[in-house]
Amino acid sequence: MIYVTETLLYVCFCIITGGQILSLIPEDKRPKIEIPNWLIILCTGGIALLSFAPVFKIIDFFAKDFGESYWLIGKGVLLDFKLGHAWLYTLFFSLALIFIRVLRGSKKDSLVDILGLTFTLGLIGAFGWASHCASNYAIKGFMTHSTHFLAVSVWIGILLVVAWFSKDQQHWQAFFKWFSPVALACVSVTVVAGLILMKFIVPEYLNSWMITYGQTLLIKHVLIIPLLVIAFMNGFLTKRKFLSNPNYDPKPWLRVESILAILVLAATSVMGQQNPPHELSIENTIKLTQPSSLFTLFNQLPADFMVKIGINVWSVILLLLCALLIFTMLFVFVKRQKASLTVICLGLILAVVTYVAVMVSVV
Repeated sequence: MIYVTETLLYVCFCIITGGQILSLIPEDKRPKIEIPNWLIILCTGGIALLSFAPVFKIIDFFAKDFGESYWLIGKGVLLDFKLGHAWLYTLFFSLALIFIRVLRGSKKDSLVDILGLTFTLGLIGAFGWASHCASNYAIKGFMTHSTHFLAVSVWIGILLVVAWFSKDQQHWQAFFKWFSPVALACVSVTVVAGLILMKFIVPEYLNSWMITYGQTLLIKHVLIIPLLVIAFMNGFLTKRKFLSNPNYDPKPWLRVESILAILVLAATSVMGQQNPPHELSIENTIKLTQPSSLFTLFNQLPADFMVKIGINVWSVILLLLCALLIFTMLFVFVKRQKASLTVICLGLILAVVTYVAVMVSVV
């Protein structure tokens, strides 16, 4: 259940961020967007509620361990723990955003939209302050995690909103003209910040595959591959679609990209509930926990606890199959208009085959 709530938390962040940004974009640069005001308020309240889950987990642990009341322990956690401070900031920005959205109602007001975006950035900052990376690496961890999450929220947030809340077929070409470079910039920032986060949290990336956290991170990475393929289609190949058909409807393919993005967020939520191995070597981590059952399904634990990658017949065959699947996804996108479900299935198969190819390459 905690994985579901964490995924919903990420989706709430994306919807609010995407909605706030698009409200500031001129109407001739995007399709008509209609997000119910109640949904923005619900997502904002959802952030405050869902982000309280890890705080309550700590409160529950200490209350049971010391036999004290939840109220007393809760007050101590909120006032003395960094996680508690971060949640209080989250609560403040959430209430502020709800307040101005209630005052705004359904009316268009640029000043309110700018304030809303400011409070949204505050929510993202509070989320970054509560992260593992900020707890262990102070300002540099906070800045890296917040930048990473901001880039993801902008990219996936705009994507989710236009895919599911656009109401007409106008100005799509104008939208892609600015959104494609924005998405590319966000992806680039996400990759760079993600690599820095990995250096902080998972310094032994290959070796981390032997434990559950590393396996989840690997699954997240292989899910990103079909997501980037679809993003490439929507960002670059869509221009050809508009040249041949000015009335082309890109929403089905944007929804495909958004669904795959949510799956990546779900994998991220699983990671968020596990302890990263940044303080111990993988060898010592395995001594304290258990090796990943997924890893041992494909390989035995190496005697020296060092994972290495090698090329073999099966890995070559599977990588060629991956290339074929990518080509098939591109072909279906170019040649067929209503095949979004097919591309989702191909994307998931691509992720599975990539994962197996990596695991059989371990020596």
